[in-house]
Parts: sequence; C-alpha cells; structure tokens
Amino acid sequence: MRLVKRADGVYVQFCIDVDRCENIEPTGNTVGLDVGLKEYYADSDGGIVENPKFLRIGEKILKRSQRCVSRRLKGSKNRGKARQILGKRHLKISRQSYCTML
Repeated sequence: MRLVKRADGVYVQFCIDVDRCENIEPTGNTVGLDVGLKEYYADSDGGIVENPKFLRIGEKILKRSQRCVSRRLKGSKNRGKARQILGKRHLKISRQSYCTML
C-alpha cells in the first residue's frame, strides 16, 4: 500500500500479485518504431504521429498562474489558494494523453 499526495487530493495505491497467462500466437508480422523529438513516433509502415507537446500548449496558462503566485504575500491565505490552482493546472497537463488531441 502506498499513499500518493497530488494537487487534487490523496490517493491510495495497492500493489497486488496476479498470475496471468495469455496464449498469444505469433503472426509473423514485425513493425519497427522510431521514437523522436519532432514526431512522437514513426513506424516502418510509413505512419507518422506528431508530437502533441502538451506542455508547450499549456505554457501560457502556467505562466499566468505562476505570476499570480509570485505576486501574493508569502504565508497568506491567497497565496495558498493560488498555489493550489497552479498545482491543479500542472496536474491537468501531466494527465493529458494523445487521445485527447484526436
């Protein structure tokens, strides 16, 4: 059991051991993947997926939230509230996935 504290609350993680057996028959097909910075990945079939760059998209919001925190007086209630908002915005960006971009 592990407790994880995030900006939106505390989570409990449980680690369990399960014996799982899957019978997968090989198809004989192989696919090569190239992971890079410009493209998220390119496969040997010619498919290219662009890098979503969630941090670059959310930088403007993070910049504004960070500025709001830095303007508040240290130790004040309003600074604590601004820190919570900033933490939630960081959390939202970190939880985004490529499926939300489609």
